[in-house]
Amino acid sequence: TLSVKDADAIRRTARGVESVAPLMNSSKQVMYGNQNWSTTVYGITSSYLYVKNYEMELGRPINKDDDNNASKVCLIGKTIERELFGDVNPIDKTIRIGNIPFRVIGTLKSKGQMGAMDQDDLVFIPLTTAQRKVFGTDFPGAVNQIIVKASSIEETNTAQSDIRDILRRRHNLGRNQEDDFQIRNSAEFQEKMKSSAQTFAVLCSGLFLGKKYGCLSQILYIVLGIAFIPWFGGMTGGLDIFLGSTCGFFIGFVIASYFIGLITEKYAKAR
Repeated sequence: TLSVKDADAIRRTARGVESVAPLMNSSKQVMYGNQNWSTTVYGITSSYLYVKNYEMELGRPINKDDDNNASKVCLIGKTIERELFGDVNPIDKTIRIGNIPFRVIGTLKSKGQMGAMDQDDLVFIPLTTAQRKVFGTDFPGAVNQIIVKASSIEETNTAQSDIRDILRRRHNLGRNQEDDFQIRNSAEFQEKMKSSAQTFAVLCSGLFLGKKYGCLSQILYIVLGIAFIPWFGGMTGGLDIFLGSTCGFFIGFVIASYFIGLITEKYAKAR
């Protein structure tokens, strides 16, 4: 189990770490007047907004005093603002999370969708408030996750290695024992999402455009990418990218689109 003390140890001793944000989260029903909405409530510290690139729109963020005092204050995302308040200014209004009243001290700028996730459908409350009054914990200081922001992309692997060593030492794990935690690199996750989206686009091009135009659409994608339109992986472009280690993938896109289109056309004729 992760804890606030684990987060403090990472902040103090891990190399390549810019900021650390421990958190808890769970689904809860939130209410204002006769309006109610099921959402995700996050218990956060003052560093979380920076680590996750959230920006304030109105009011003020959660600060260290709120966390130290386990204050019953909250920030709300755009979806919550729309569903509970409509056109009413939510600042200083009281919502209920379960049966507990919270004063709205700020609203967040919209971040929109990330895949199937609505990044505006959330409520932030101080971490200690979440631990003591809303979620409860198995032991004092327990958290679900620790979000870490590396000081640069180049420092990511160093930071990840240090974090693993720190947690293994703190959790008293022997040399032959497996980790009792998981470390996920968001950059790797985003690359996997991009790869999945590209594969889906290739399938759709063959499915809806047929073998000829589906194949041509992928060739056009490659030609324009070589012409320095930055839409290859990592928002890059150019001949050197095409001729690099991903060249086989690009050729595979053309071939896959052609054969998906061919199969689709044969199936349509058979019907």
